[in-house]
Amino acid sequence: MKTAQTIKINYYTKAAYEAASSLPCPRSVSDVYNLGVSLHYCVRAKYIEIADLMNEKAYLTDQAAQQLKNKFTIEKLAAYNLNVQLGKFYAEGGPIMEDPVTNETAAQIQPFFSRNMSRFLQTLDELSGQVLTKRMSGQEMTAAVDQQMAESLAAMKKMFQDEEIQMAFADLIEMIPSRS
Repeated sequence: MKTAQTIKINYYTKAAYEAASSLPCPRSVSDVYNLGVSLHYCVRAKYIEIADLMNEKAYLTDQAAQQLKNKFTIEKLAAYNLNVQLGKFYAEGGPIMEDPVTNETAAQIQPFFSRNMSRFLQTLDELSGQVLTKRMSGQEMTAAVDQQMAESLAAMKKMFQDEEIQMAFADLIEMIPSRS
């Protein structure tokens, strides 16, 4: 009697993907940094998932650790940004500070933002499939993932007019290694 082949679902990766795909359009610098943390978590989860299935475990585990370092760097940038915002708050006498991107603008950008996020996550899955089917090495995959992340963030950066938000996207892009 044949048994149904079970499909192993990596719930860690699935949770990271769901969190990233459900992010709303960033309305502030803090939101951009949260987006960066989310993307690095997705990539890290995917690297760990593949490392468990492949012979390139050491390399991919090292790359997953690099994603964690990037997450910590982004958290430091976010904390610095919060201190800057608090400084502005107190310097201006404590007025309520509005997000640089309005609800209306965010609603207009959201479909493009969501499509960009979906495309990045889909590409991450496609690249993983190529590694698992031995059509690509782990090193080639990580280079392609870095390139795709930089391109996705650059496309998102262009969606916003606010200079501080654009600088936050530039910060995220800058920390991605160039592997040309």
